[in-house]
Amino acid sequence: MKAALKRRSAAALCCLALAVLAMCWTPSLGREAPDTTAEGNTYARFSSSTVDVYDAAGRLLYAEDFGGPGRAAVSSGPGAAAWSPDGRLLLLGEGGARRMELGGRLLGVYGSEGGAVCALCASVGGVDVAVVGAAGEIARFSVEGGAPFAAECGGNDCVALLCAGPEGCFAALYALRPGREAWRTPLAEPAWDISWDGETLRLALTGGGEALLDARSGAPI
Repeated sequence: MKAALKRRSAAALCCLALAVLAMCWTPSLGREAPDTTAEGNTYARFSSSTVDVYDAAGRLLYAEDFGGPGRAAVSSGPGAAAWSPDGRLLLLGEGGARRMELGGRLLGVYGSEGGAVCALCASVGGVDVAVVGAAGEIARFSVEGGAPFAAECGGNDCVALLCAGPEGCFAALYALRPGREAWRTPLAEPAWDISWDGETLRLALTGGGEALLDARSGAPI
């Protein structure tokens, strides 16, 4: 599958209270939630009650039951993921599908170049970050003093996050094993999306434009 889709919504999310983030997020917020993924090795498209997986030539490989409101699809590495706010997550690849049980409501799901999928899950304490791959769950953790609202994995060993905290918006990088914070950078201007560009993190700002951070240190560029 080609790289994760880069169509984004311009909603300014980072100033929302933690409770609002956990209760009110839908796939229409944050990145735009398409009903088909980018065409590449394989790609996915929704029908009325299924998600259908095709090869690069447009031939149907298989279909999986996946109906209901709010469902969305995202490209990730050579495959894709279909998800729904009710907690369902389906990893899709040319060889078949795998259903993941993460527990709780899903607030957002993000693909990556390497294929790992990052899911933001509502929890009793706020928002958990769960990273999964074809072999199962890679890591699960929470962010102290913040609620993540946008994410993207950097390979299978770290994840970049945008979070809302009591003192404003911040970016953070977490090592996936053992789910430990590597750095945290407060943002002077709120951002609503984060993405990798080599060893640089690009932040889409709510007021327009972007900010750049060094992915190794979190220092502004």
